[in-house]
Amino acid sequence: NIPLNDSLAFRFDASARSRDGYVHDITSNDDINTTNRWAGRGQMLWDISPNATLRVIADGAATHEVCCGITPLLYGTTDLVIAGILGGPSGIVPGFVPHAPTLADPSIGFNSQTDSRNMTVTPGRNYNERTQEQGISAQLDWDLGFGHLTSITADRSWQSVRNQDIDFNKIDISYRDGLRVAFQNFSEELRLQGEAGRLNWLGGGDYGDEKMHQTDTIRVGTQVNQYTSFAVLGGTGALPCGGGELFNFTAASSIFECAAGMLPTAPARAAALAAVDAVNSGYISPNASGMGQQADNWSVHTQNWAVFTHDEFNITDRLQLTVGARYNSETKDLGAHLNSVANSCTTLQAMESGTVGFFGPGVGAVTFLDNVLSGALSSTMNLACNPAINTISNGNWAGSSDENFWTYLASLSYHLNDSTMVYAGYSRGYKAGGYNVDRSGFDVLPSLTAVGNCSTPFALGRVCVDDLHFKPEFTDAYEVGFRSSPFGRGSTFNLTAFYEQIHDYQLNAFNGFNFITRNVPEVISEGVELETSVRPMEGLALNAGVTYNDAHYDSQVRFSPLTAPLGAADPNAVFKGEVLSFAPQWVVTGGASYELRLGANYHAMFYVDGRWNDGYRTQTLARDPLGRTDNSAFAIFNARIGVGPRDDRWSVELWARNLTDEFFFVGAFQPPLQNSYVVFPNEPRTVGFELRGRW
Repeated sequence: NIPLNDSLAFRFDASARSRDGYVHDITSNDDINTTNRWAGRGQMLWDISPNATLRVIADGAATHEVCCGITPLLYGTTDLVIAGILGGPSGIVPGFVPHAPTLADPSIGFNSQTDSRNMTVTPGRNYNERTQEQGISAQLDWDLGFGHLTSITADRSWQSVRNQDIDFNKIDISYRDGLRVAFQNFSEELRLQGEAGRLNWLGGGDYGDEKMHQTDTIRVGTQVNQYTSFAVLGGTGALPCGGGELFNFTAASSIFECAAGMLPTAPARAAALAAVDAVNSGYISPNASGMGQQADNWSVHTQNWAVFTHDEFNITDRLQLTVGARYNSETKDLGAHLNSVANSCTTLQAMESGTVGFFGPGVGAVTFLDNVLSGALSSTMNLACNPAINTISNGNWAGSSDENFWTYLASLSYHLNDSTMVYAGYSRGYKAGGYNVDRSGFDVLPSLTAVGNCSTPFALGRVCVDDLHFKPEFTDAYEVGFRSSPFGRGSTFNLTAFYEQIHDYQLNAFNGFNFITRNVPEVISEGVELETSVRPMEGLALNAGVTYNDAHYDSQVRFSPLTAPLGAADPNAVFKGEVLSFAPQWVVTGGASYELRLGANYHAMFYVDGRWNDGYRTQTLARDPLGRTDNSAFAIFNARIGVGPRDDRWSVELWARNLTDEFFFVGAFQPPLQNSYVVFPNEPRTVGFELRGRW
């Protein structure tokens, strides 16, 4: 803090943080999930007059980290393909326990040492990530006599560049080569607040402008052709024709020649075989390393404004009515220029075009394979031409959305006495819709040779920006409870019962490439929360809480027509009554802090907190059917000890997070083009040292 004169002061804060990585790549012996970041902030406070102040804040931050690593959990049959390409088990981390696959459990083994947090990364690929952000804001507070005026103006920007080994294993199937994302935000908020008798009123408005630009580069690696061809050869061996491969790598016949052999009559088989062999000798062309997204450029421009009021009216000295309303208006404009190059996609489409009619009316070899066993082989064709690189989505695309909605609240509170209050309330909440900036969100299949526009039915395949859009989310929330201070100030005992009905819930799920948001019509969240705190003696503060929350889907949605025939086993669906991921039913928290005086001028500080929760899911879509990606119940404890002067001019602190070194899954998913399961592991016990100073 630097006082420049009686009305002007300046303050500067800076911080730096570094931490070793806790996921280990056994291939390179490097660590992943590192932390290396700094931040700085300068503030100026100007007392313009006795009634007005202006605070200006400028800040900046940067990171240079390696994130985010996984550890294998369940190994699938595609791991046998990987081992075959590597010539042995060098791509499997220590702890692999094999077992024979069954119908109920098609995996071939599991990792018994997930808490070792080991993984394998393709040599030459990495998870390097750099971010920068900067911003400036100005807050004017002005007492006008009849009311208090506040104006907050801010401008911020954020940029990142990120690499990723997106196959999450040792062989080079696919990678992300410099994903670039940038945001530019401007906002203005104006509020006027005052009192008139029993009424405490507030009104205002805000405006926001956000520009987002993204360039994605999901590309295929040097071993993608071997992997996809051998995976198809092994995955189709149970077909009546004996299976086949995509590319002409071995003496095996092609999968399309195999398909021709499945037709019912000899003339049909002969005609189809001739048609297949006339297209690139019956095979598709392999991809060169680096093919895929050359530059998928996306932009989203969002503008929003709102006017609002929040008012409290004291009906009596003990009874208070609170009402509020907000009108929200938001527009989004999407633009995309998509450019992918993939030999496998163009020749796969040529195979379909050249064989249409030979496998049935309007049906070519690729569509025929997609339809075999009620679509069970659709993932096989995705190996050849994944939606993330499908060239049929190339081009310039544009879309827009416009949302105008009211949100509001009302609550009634009554003070039974000076230390106890009961209340009941209702609120209507709103969360804006948006766009998934990812070409795999288009409704395209590997068999498509031409796509329609937004007026084309889903079943026929189309490139339509409307399919990238997700709708706004609304929440009707009901709450009753009481607040009390049973032992005076410094103590609390609060109990709340809540019921929330969420409409068009925005489900955000990771597909291995990106997080994709989809709408679920109805979600219910209901429960009870208890919070308490007390200061039983000087320097000691205790707090505890218990929450019961039953959060579940109240509707059924199938997101993919390809897997819909699988019924209850559909991995791309949510079902009524299913619990939400990352939503434990029971959560218990607690904490304690103690300040010990050391003479007249110094003190020591002791702090510990903990959280226990019961088990919960870490996946929604493509979840392991046996629930092995779920977390069991666990508890996390943190602690901090510090010493310094009582005016807090400086302090030296020793801290520990996850004190008991508990292990759990932060998330789980199936890597792209594979049938294994991997997890994001949590941070292990971490001990650190912190020095704080103020001048």
